[in-house]
Amino acid sequence: MSEQRNNNNQNRNQGKRHHGGGKFHKGRNNQRRYHQKKSLPPSRIVIKYDNLLDQHLQARRKYYEMYYRVDYPALDKLEKNFYDTLDNLRRFESRLEPWQRDILQKRTDGYKLDLDYSTNNNISAVGDNVPAGPHKEQHINDKQLNRPSYANDREESVGTDDDYIKYAESKS
Repeated sequence: MSEQRNNNNQNRNQGKRHHGGGKFHKGRNNQRRYHQKKSLPPSRIVIKYDNLLDQHLQARRKYYEMYYRVDYPALDKLEKNFYDTLDNLRRFESRLEPWQRDILQKRTDGYKLDLDYSTNNNISAVGDNVPAGPHKEQHINDKQLNRPSYANDREESVGTDDDYIKYAESKS
């Protein structure tokens, strides 16, 4: 009986041999192989970028199309997906090596500039240099800039529109 039990145990354990380590620890060589940074070949860089860009464009389209049409939990999910795809795209670009960035830049910036308008109107293709620092307010004229500020005035205004018109006429 014990001989039959031993044969059954041998048959049962025949395919279950452990060669050191468990399911997740298969040896130092495998760990090194899986944790090494893999370099994408040039053709895969463009394909991967196009895939991530397409995912982001679809997520952006869904988010903005459905913004006023869905309830808050669904909107939160769409917004999370939108920002996740954007982060994935940016992370992919930031992790590329310099030679991979050059390949991707040739692909994405490979279109020649549209200079039809500037050549037809004899305008320089390069824009004007804008000086750094505070800029003049474009939507306020000089008279408005030089008027006094009443931001700290705490006195209440009393009177009607007719009173103001009489006062304005007396000043002119």
